[in-house]
Amino acid sequence: MATRVLGVVGFVGAAAWLALNTVLSPEWGPPGSGNYLGYETINRLWGPCFAAMLAGYVGFFARRPLPGRLGRGARWFVFGGLTAMIFGNVAEFWFFTDLAHGEWNARSLAWMLVLVGMLSLLIGLALAAWAGARERVWPPWVSAAFALALPVTLALVFTGSAYMFIVLPLVSGLAGALAVRRAAARPTARPAPPVRSPATGRQS
Repeated sequence: MATRVLGVVGFVGAAAWLALNTVLSPEWGPPGSGNYLGYETINRLWGPCFAAMLAGYVGFFARRPLPGRLGRGARWFVFGGLTAMIFGNVAEFWFFTDLAHGEWNARSLAWMLVLVGMLSLLIGLALAAWAGARERVWPPWVSAAFALALPVTLALVFTGSAYMFIVLPLVSGLAGALAVRRAAARPTARPAPPVRSPATGRQS
């Protein structure tokens, strides 16, 4: 029951962050301008979304545990990345929100912490994809979605797309949904077919 609740929280958080990056994406303006108030308000909501997504991943890994060093590494990168994203966002928009953009200051360092956290999350998802495919703890398409998150996000970043962060909420929502859904039992080996005796024609 707890993993399902965490999964729902994670799914809602991912959906909310997706909305904040698309339909609710604000107009940017420098600190002190009229546009900045809306920009600041929307970006302050990123932190709660990140925290909800972290809860979703806790439920996801509890529902579908990954054994071994690879699985442990995936969890560390995912949890550490989201924690860094939370702290970086809170620092930027609650403590250093009046500092200028584009300058080398505490605000820039806070934003860099968010970016490092995103990279850590993407690496963790890639490791989870590898471990999940090797241990067969989920369908192959789940591993494919997790594995593609890193290269697709990097491609969007390097091309300057306005939706460069859209992949992370999508895969995080998938993790939340998988935490809600009960994992299917692993397939067991089929019994050997009966052997027909050549003398009697009977099966043994």
